Amino acid sequence: MAANGFKQAAEVGVQAGSFSRKILDNWGGNLLMVDFWSPIPGYEDIANVSEAEHLRLFELAKRVESDFKPRAKIIRGLSVEVAHQIPPQSLDFVYLDADHSYKGVTEDLKAWTGKVRPGGAIGGHDYIDAHIPAGVFGVKSAVKDFFGLEPNITTKEPFPSWIIYL
Repeated sequence: MAANGFKQAAEVGVQAGSFSRKILDNWGGNLLMVDFWSPIPGYEDIANVSEAEHLRLFELAKRVESDFKPRAKIIRGLSVEVAHQIPPQSLDFVYLDADHSYKGVTEDLKAWTGKVRPGGAIGGHDYIDAHIPAGVFGVKSAVKDFFGLEPNITTKEPFPSWIIYL
């Protein structure tokens, strides 16, 4: 990200903050760490854990924030609601890894794409469509339908990451 002059980013769907830590360890910019850290009724995903587990994950994420202050900032809330707090075109990069349903990804794309400046990028994790024990995933269809094109795939894994430059 540094090669593109990226200085402001958001990770949406943080859990324990392990990916946030990787980002911050390898990049000198500022990262918003956005997550709800509470169960969502009816949402089918392995990450939709109990309230107690969400609180444990939140405490771990707060350690990451503390380790990288002032470059890391936690914002606790639902993705789309938090996006309304972010000024348009104020971010260089957004990484989506929250609600993996088709509807959820589409809502996140609508909410967050306008927060990225021209020349910036939006990406995410779990670029698959599947009904599997880990949950109901509609990321691939949602991204392709929203942008009308196939994104760049950045990892070779069963649940790959994707990116589109705006």
